[in-house]
Amino acid sequence: TFKIKAQDPGIITRLAGLPLKPAEGAEPRPAEVVLASSGPLSSGAAALVVIASPGLDASFNGRAYWPEGGSMSFAGPLNVKAQDVQEVMALIGTKLPGGIAGTPVEGLIDIAGEDSTWKLSSKQLVLGNSTLSGTLSVKTAAGAATTIGGDIASDRVTVTALLGALVAVLVYWIARK
Repeated sequence: TFKIKAQDPGIITRLAGLPLKPAEGAEPRPAEVVLASSGPLSSGAAALVVIASPGLDASFNGRAYWPEGGSMSFAGPLNVKAQDVQEVMALIGTKLPGGIAGTPVEGLIDIAGEDSTWKLSSKQLVLGNSTLSGTLSVKTAAGAATTIGGDIASDRVTVTALLGALVAVLVYWIARK
């Protein structure tokens, strides 16, 4: 078990091999990260990761795998509370379309994945003013577009968020042509 303090959470998590990157345009802020594991990573160690920073609190309590010559993977529950959902997505090394940036998020997410392929599931995730449930698959590839798919239910959808996501998709498709 060890605890690290730094001026920005991305500094610490990159040292630990996690892909967290600071949100675009975000000011550096103090962060504290606690990392603990028990057992051999090669066969799946019990793992605890806690990130505490103004605007971002996240805790993972699951399993971490790091086979020799392979990439690290994680499986288990992630409890999050963040002022910007993009910082939560940065924990797995990706981001969502711009229309959702700046939206607060809070709840429990079951995560499973490694490197560039992740599956996120939740039954009661609060995103802005909406409660979401369902599963989301995210795949990123170097130099390629991020692929996002899934089945998500919401108790409400704001017009601003919906239009923002649609505009982001249209801009993406126009840029590709």
